[in-house]
Amino acid sequence: LYYPNLYTSKGLTAIIHNNNEIPLIDSKAFYFAPGYTHNLVWSKSISTYLQPPYTSCTNRIGDDMKALYDTYNGVQYSYSQTVCYELCKQTYIYMNCQCVSSLILTIQKLFINNQLIQVNMCSIYPTLTQMICAYSAINNFTNDLTAQSNLCGHCQQECEITTYTSQITSSQDSLADDGLKALIEQTIMKYRELPENWTNNWQTYIDNSYLQLQICPQSEFVHHYKQEPSLSWTDVISSVGGQTAL
Repeated sequence: LYYPNLYTSKGLTAIIHNNNEIPLIDSKAFYFAPGYTHNLVWSKSISTYLQPPYTSCTNRIGDDMKALYDTYNGVQYSYSQTVCYELCKQTYIYMNCQCVSSLILTIQKLFINNQLIQVNMCSIYPTLTQMICAYSAINNFTNDLTAQSNLCGHCQQECEITTYTSQITSSQDSLADDGLKALIEQTIMKYRELPENWTNNWQTYIDNSYLQLQICPQSEFVHHYKQEPSLSWTDVISSVGGQTAL
């Protein structure tokens, strides 16, 4: 389970991500319905870009991003452009509403006026004033290119991007068998009672509540795309020196 999560649908949420990449469930997850056998096949590629001055990519983790990552104990997450944009958007919301309203991250601190400050989620109690303000600020921020430039100018592309390409197939297949039935009866009965009509309808209950997910790699190889400079600094200096007779 991940917080914040506003979904109340029934099923399984899953995401494929690199170990050093924060899992953004809301924007990148897959949703699997019960009563089906799902098959997820994935392949992995890594794109490495030249660092400045060749490109504007960055690996720098700002104070607000570091404060966010520190809430995940024992995990070393890398810089994320998506997270950076979300933090600067929440900064705009806080500057206008004195609260934050993020659906993909649990934000406790923001870097505002050159200092890291504690922030709170926008509340719907006792009135909707904060949430209304937050929704209005989000719309204004989306249309305010100047604010985006001022607050998000440092949110450049990552210098290394890991991409997972996935293919999903599903087939409707009853998972109700005597083995699973016995397992459910042995485990669930320790904590709660089974439905009164379980004996006659256990197959239906299982098909409405369980699914099977198979995850396998398409290939054992990782595709690595790497930028290389066409000229080194030594080549540039030599070329300039040759043309100027130095």
